Amino acid sequence: MHAPGPFLYYNTRMKSARRENRRVLAGAVCLLLCVLFPALRLQAKGVSGVRAEVPDPVVVTCMEMEEVKDDDGICYLNTAYVIPENLEALLREAIAAFEQGNRDVSFVMIDIGSGEGICYKPNRPCYSASAVKAPFVFSLLAAGTGPDQTMFSACHYSDNAAYSRLRRTYGTQGFAAFMDAAGVLPEKARYNYPWDITSLDFAKLWYHAYKTLFAEPDLSEWLKETLTGTNNSSMSETLGEAYAVASKAGWITYPSRNASVYNDAGIVDIEGCPYLLAVTARTPDGVGRQNADALIPVLNLIHNQMIIRLTGEEE
Repeated sequence: MHAPGPFLYYNTRMKSARRENRRVLAGAVCLLLCVLFPALRLQAKGVSGVRAEVPDPVVVTCMEMEEVKDDDGICYLNTAYVIPENLEALLREAIAAFEQGNRDVSFVMIDIGSGEGICYKPNRPCYSASAVKAPFVFSLLAAGTGPDQTMFSACHYSDNAAYSRLRRTYGTQGFAAFMDAAGVLPEKARYNYPWDITSLDFAKLWYHAYKTLFAEPDLSEWLKETLTGTNNSSMSETLGEAYAVASKAGWITYPSRNASVYNDAGIVDIEGCPYLLAVTARTPDGVGRQNADALIPVLNLIHNQMIIRLTGEEE
């Protein structure tokens, strides 16, 4: 048998070298995947230290709520919490009081920290009445307009003349942009008092303001002063002594134009666990306010139980 010639020997060495290179390359790739794959998983989960877009829990809940049909009952959102029977009975009793005589009610409650919440007919359109004044002022502040007495009067006292001056001065474009940024159809800004706003819209507008304005040092104290103890707000009257409440109500009895409503929306801060609350009701305003005074404390108790479950704290 002939000994391998120079070429065959060289070729054999080259094949061996290529096999060795492939083993080295495979090892390097494996090592690279071992390093990169956990990092990619961390990025997907949004772990601290890795740049990632973490879904906002409130935004996710609002997106889920957009799919809730108006004829559905009480809906749970992003939560494992279940309302106990005795509390659910109180809630349904409060809803039934609103719905007597061909009237209706809609509400949204979302814990800001966790995104957990409940809702009832969140996409039912309603005349805004004066509840829209606060979101309009938010849009002015977001555009860089400094707070003034006219804004204060429009929000705190629900001064119609002050609000009309603001609308004439600043128009619709800025409010439409603010609505769009909040996830509300900007077309709803076209009227001074929108005819087709929903409790979900109010929740989105207040949340956008909360994220962009309420933490601003130059605005936080003004907003607190302006939105605490606002005129005819059930949220303020029923919860304001126990918690920090920023809210704005709207009300009118105008049956000939199907504009009899009572609405209230805002943020309740319970020991550093703030939540959004928005109630819209097509009902005469006096009756609506009375019914809201019964409904809102029940929703507050439901939120408190959610938080107790999340934090493990005892009542």
